Amino acid sequence: MFRVLVLALAVSTASSAQQQPMTLDAAVQMALQRNTDLQRQVLLSLSAEQDKMIARSAILPTVDFNASVGVTRQGSGSVIVQGVSFPQSAAVYSTGSAGLVVRQLVFDGGKWWNNIASSKSGLEAGQHATAEQRLQVAFVVAQRFYDLVRAQRFARVMAGAATRSAEQATATDRLAPVGRATQADVLAARA
Repeated sequence: MFRVLVLALAVSTASSAQQQPMTLDAAVQMALQRNTDLQRQVLLSLSAEQDKMIARSAILPTVDFNASVGVTRQGSGSVIVQGVSFPQSAAVYSTGSAGLVVRQLVFDGGKWWNNIASSKSGLEAGQHATAEQRLQVAFVVAQRFYDLVRAQRFARVMAGAATRSAEQATATDRLAPVGRATQADVLAARA
């Protein structure tokens, strides 16, 4: 609530600095953009949407591919077997392998259906919470905006009353020396 009051003060300061009165729609839009609770709720809603995608990914087939190529070079030298030396020439050996694995979840007791339903419910709850937060911000800003308008109008009425009181006090001050007003009238007008 403190943030909303600060926002209302900022709105009134900004509107007086710009010499243009701020409209209620502009104040609500500014509050929706700057409200940290609403931004947090939007991010939570996006996270719930990601959870729904992750839950759906469990039932999709997966394809894994792996390939490798290798070259082995064996240098020249001698192999000694029971004391007899056999000369060997240099040789190059090439090896290669490839693998493709496809997996599809067939049955897991309905766990993935429950996960999808749960993530869908979480997403809907996040969307409803975001909408509720937007409405709450708009309501509070509108309420503070109307309080500010009411206070400004009251200040104008009081300024007009003060002007009229000052005029009455001067008129009473002028009437007192000629005997048309008593000292009590002069003090009451000044009060």
